Amino acid sequence: MDEPKIEIKKNFYPSGRLKEIIPYSNGRQHGLVKVYYENGVLMNEIPMVNGQIHGTVRVYNEAGKLASDIPHQNGQKNGEVKHYDKNGNVYRTEIFKNGFKLS
Repeated sequence: MDEPKIEIKKNFYPSGRLKEIIPYSNGRQHGLVKVYYENGVLMNEIPMVNGQIHGTVRVYNEAGKLASDIPHQNGQKNGEVKHYDKNGNVYRTEIFKNGFKLS
């Protein structure tokens, strides 16, 4: 059996600063994608499985604080989305099922 072809793609801002790191397996996004603000602070962590978002996407503000947790399953929002204030407290939640907002 052939080993999967693993590669890491890096994209950069025009300034030359790192914008994103995208892992691939056999030509499809697979692994934890990381996206950065131009100042170098982490903006998003996006778990990918065979080209689809699968797991909890974490969104950070420009200060590096967690802003949202967004669960996905097979490329669609699925579960309780949590939004955080600058102090790390949940200020809003939303429920999604198969990409549709329930509340």
